[in-house]
Amino acid sequence: PYGLAPALVLSATAFAIAATSFIFDSGTIIRLGALQDGFSSLLAGPGNPAAQGQVVNFARALAGSLNTLSGTYAAQRQNAQDAVVADVSTLNATLLGIGALSDRIVKLQALGTSTADIESQRDGAVNELSQLIDVKALVQGNGDMILLTGSGLSLPTRVGQAQFTAAGAVLSAAAYHPGGAVPGVMLGGTDITAQPVGGRVGANLQLRDATLPTFQAELDEFSQNLATRFDAQGLRLFSDPNGNIAAGGGVPAQAGYVGFAGTIGVTVAALTPPSFPLQPVAASNAAAAPPRNVSCSAPASGTR
Repeated sequence: PYGLAPALVLSATAFAIAATSFIFDSGTIIRLGALQDGFSSLLAGPGNPAAQGQVVNFARALAGSLNTLSGTYAAQRQNAQDAVVADVSTLNATLLGIGALSDRIVKLQALGTSTADIESQRDGAVNELSQLIDVKALVQGNGDMILLTGSGLSLPTRVGQAQFTAAGAVLSAAAYHPGGAVPGVMLGGTDITAQPVGGRVGANLQLRDATLPTFQAELDEFSQNLATRFDAQGLRLFSDPNGNIAAGGGVPAQAGYVGFAGTIGVTVAALTPPSFPLQPVAASNAAAAPPRNVSCSAPASGTR
């Protein structure tokens, strides 16, 4: 009654191709395996309504797992963005504090007064600064201190000098830096995001701009492959909430399905009761009248 039988013969091929395109979290691996096992069982009795219903449930669980993992990546990326904004504010305050201590040291040394205690305070502030970014401290003959990043960027330690800025933003899966709605870390009017600043700021920039977008792209690619492979065999088992399957072939190739893992679900037609048997979607007509899907939810287990 669920109309799954026409896709059984090539379903194993669809799984093999799709599964090799992405390394999953453990929960998604389990759900993918359960769906594959469900199809294998259905081969023994294609007309068994219970077995057909079980396959649909397995498909919903897999889609829900993909939704959850996509949401986890999005949340982690937003956390990295928010941390950059907060740390840049702390960075500016720490630099100005170091500059103020240096001013005191310069004045006192000029008077021949001991500055050991103040120098100790400044050293502590530099240590705090090094948690935020990689820094090299150069003490001058008059007691002043020049601070440089590992790449040689001079750091502002005085009021009136251009400070670091990092704007807040809510990031979508399609957002990117530079030029794609992800704000850069600026020093004056210069974007220094791509410079190897190191520390916590550098680590969060790496997460925000490279690591997590790569994870999301891999997950989206798997989801698109999964939906496409089934659809090519005449069964639109997975789709977005409008019943469509995101297309590839853009520039870059993944441009058309960015974020698809967050919206993929089981197509409503695959959930049709026995009195309304599902007719397999011919590959040539797959885009003509797409059925809708229902949103899925699954336990948030096995995230990366």
